[in-house]
Amino acid sequence: MYFETKLLNFQSISAAQDFELICVDGTRAPADAAESCNWGEISANVIMTSLARDEEMRNKYKTLLLMLSSDFGRNGTATDIFRVFDSVEYGGQNLIFSDETVMFKDINTVAGGTRNTYYTWAGQ
Repeated sequence: MYFETKLLNFQSISAAQDFELICVDGTRAPADAAESCNWGEISANVIMTSLARDEEMRNKYKTLLLMLSSDFGRNGTATDIFRVFDSVEYGGQNLIFSDETVMFKDINTVAGGTRNTYYTWAGQ
């Protein structure tokens, strides 16, 4: 998934203890251990999932996020119920995604589908 947003900062999340990092070696670490447990830098405007999930599950993730954007995004059909890219209404800022986000796009539609892996976004 591709979207426009700012870099997520786990240290700014009040419930950081609810998150874990999955390290390259397969171990897990607390969210504030990103300096020692990370997969490298990736553009903050991309949502990636692991190839450890099968293609069917990855497609379900993608469908869910695209539907979320379509229904509750900036120009969504159900913004009277919930706004996924507008945290101010809920007493915060950038609660789930950056408040500057407009919509999600299928990564296969970005750059003609040539940037569809972690490595093409991370630059390796």
